[in-house]
Amino acid sequence: MSEKTLLVIGPEDVRSPGGLIDAVMSAWVSPDRPTLTALTIDQLMHDHSPLTRAGVAWILTDDCSCPSLNQVIELLQDHHVPVMLSRPSETGVPGSMWMDAVVLGPPKASPQILIAVLGALWSQVISLDSLQTELRLARVHQSGLCGQIENLDEELRLAARIQREFLPRALPTVGPVEFRALYRPAGYVSGDFYDVERVDEDHISFFIADAVGHGVPAALLTMYIKSSLRTKETNDLSPLGYHILPPEETLSDLNCKMCQQHTGKVRLATACYGLINVKTFEMTLAR
Repeated sequence: MSEKTLLVIGPEDVRSPGGLIDAVMSAWVSPDRPTLTALTIDQLMHDHSPLTRAGVAWILTDDCSCPSLNQVIELLQDHHVPVMLSRPSETGVPGSMWMDAVVLGPPKASPQILIAVLGALWSQVISLDSLQTELRLARVHQSGLCGQIENLDEELRLAARIQREFLPRALPTVGPVEFRALYRPAGYVSGDFYDVERVDEDHISFFIADAVGHGVPAALLTMYIKSSLRTKETNDLSPLGYHILPPEETLSDLNCKMCQQHTGKVRLATACYGLINVKTFEMTLAR
């Protein structure tokens, strides 16, 4: 209790000998009697520093309609300081609630009753200090957590941009053969992937894959699938110098590459790969 004071807020002569404050302090048995700090409303409004040492506030006023009184009560509430309000015309029951964190202490009540009300408020000081300490710690942890979330959000947004860069920016159109795509991932990144590519003058290939899972792991798997997809190979015996792989061979090759990855966990994906001859409009499909 020595670290906290009883903040008395009232007129200039609030601590005059023989007054209510003097009567209550005289009847308050030491060592439980707190140290007093007396201020007027105007003094407290100009200097908030006494609030850092206030355990309980006792307001004595004869003008409850004063705007400054409401401001002082809001200030005390913001600093979590419980208040006992004494008004000359008060007829309420001592200790009854007047508003949040403000109880009544009628001046006509005996000093012992007022001491009991103040003592009840004072008993909450330790609990309030403990709660404020926990609240400060929670805010510190929250600040660190918010920083981590912001970093994670930035990284995921970057990952989403990179994944979109792997998607075709423009879909090829050859004669009557054209493609349209609508891509809307549920999160930042997705396990869904598509690609449309003009293999040569006569062929267009399209590929759709859905990696099992969600979020970043599934998105990384789509990147691997994209980089591992082989649609044609060089062939010196061919007049064109290359050989277009049929869809079943492309997917078979992709399946073998995925099975050879020793990650300790099976990675699955569904996929469909098609090859269209734009001259004959023949489509070969494998899934």
